[in-house]
Amino acid sequence: MSIVAEDLQVKSVLVATDFSVTSQKAIRHAVAIARHYGAKLYLENVVSSVGFTLAGPDAMNAATEAARRDGRHLESELVQSGALKDLRHEIAVRQGGDVWRELNKLIRQDEVDLVVTGTHGRRGVSKMLLGSVAEQIFRRADCPVLTVGPSSYQESAIGN
Repeated sequence: MSIVAEDLQVKSVLVATDFSVTSQKAIRHAVAIARHYGAKLYLENVVSSVGFTLAGPDAMNAATEAARRDGRHLESELVQSGALKDLRHEIAVRQGGDVWRELNKLIRQDEVDLVVTGTHGRRGVSKMLLGSVAEQIFRRADCPVLTVGPSSYQESAIGN
């Protein structure tokens, strides 16, 4: 059985984002895909408590508030640019111990059809020490995952 693009039904797209420059490409691709399919767009950021264990709850709360500000700023930019015009969307920042566990809850809760995430292109010791959230997502998600690397096209060709 072969599946062609016309057979795909994408009703919801989740972007796992850290609001970094690298994730901007993934967001642009996800917006284009959501628009093409008329899908709802979820932009999700999970602030992991792992790095804040020693620093304490005040540091975790400060990081979460900073991420929420970044999320509001991103939404404002996307609205002003027209990228979100007529596009159902939700932007959320959540706290959690394990990023994958929190994202998986959202994937199941929102019945996500496609996850889009950026990759930082780390290699070697850097990747080993920091891990790769993108790798956890594409290895564990039970829905399709699109990874957008640092050398990928700036804009999506979807819908063009």
